[in-house]
Amino acid sequence: MRHAVNILTLILFSQVLWLSSGLAAPANEPASSPPGGPSAPPRGLRYYGHYWVESKPYGSHLDEVGSHCNVHFVENVDGLKKCASKGVQCILQVRWEFFAGGGGNSAVPNPLRPDYESLWNHTAEQVMPSIDRVEAFYMIDEPYLNGVSKKDLDTAIAAVKARFPRKPVMVIFAVSALTQGLAVPAGADWLGFDCYESIGAVAKHLRFLKSKVQPHQRLFLVPQSFLNKAAPTDEGLARLNRQYYELASSEPLVIGLLNFGLFTDPKAGSIPLTLQMQRKIGEAITSKDRRPQDSSKRGSPRR
Repeated sequence: MRHAVNILTLILFSQVLWLSSGLAAPANEPASSPPGGPSAPPRGLRYYGHYWVESKPYGSHLDEVGSHCNVHFVENVDGLKKCASKGVQCILQVRWEFFAGGGGNSAVPNPLRPDYESLWNHTAEQVMPSIDRVEAFYMIDEPYLNGVSKKDLDTAIAAVKARFPRKPVMVIFAVSALTQGLAVPAGADWLGFDCYESIGAVAKHLRFLKSKVQPHQRLFLVPQSFLNKAAPTDEGLARLNRQYYELASSEPLVIGLLNFGLFTDPKAGSIPLTLQMQRKIGEAITSKDRRPQDSSKRGSPRR
């Protein structure tokens, strides 16, 4: 009986720890689980950030996430300039230089723009003064779902690499593209997918994409920052974000987490526990002293 009481005491104590950190312990989780935030050091992880940190439709949010993120998705060169002015790194979207269409319908062809070479050359010239602040170039989101052919995607990637051969090119697939017929572009360096489902489904898709990558390629996961069936409450969403971190930490090929939805979902203000969790995860991954690292002080050359 005393043994049972001791066990019950330990369980209750673990619950108190979880609640004191702002999160209730998830059901069926061992009492030894880390309270609130991540404790295990990441393996291959080194990037943490959000989509749409700088954009015309969703505004400017660098100051909101700069304390725990070390990379920021920006819409265009204007966003890059803002990152450069604050001394932080960005993932620069170059979608519109190459593709004019894309409405989420793979049945509608979205070919290369006839003037893509001149448009890209113009953007590349604008990028040059701040190239050290570009961590990677981001091609069109969910290319195959948006009607882009494998051939045109390869051509666009090659154009970017021809101008900036040492900068990674990033491609994120729609989960519907993760089939046996998936054509992974060999020129891309960072790959990923968006899947706003349970962590079990995410892990399944991660295993599949891992089986398709080439030796030089690395992976990103895209945690969600909005409520849905997979995470209907703030507490559940915070837990799901932590599970993303744990999954990413267990796979050396995963080098980053790029969160989606914080600045595109009008209900983002109603997820304080999730925001707290994201801050903890970001700080664990970046090991930052609350300030993005200045690339001019790094010992090794930029990619």
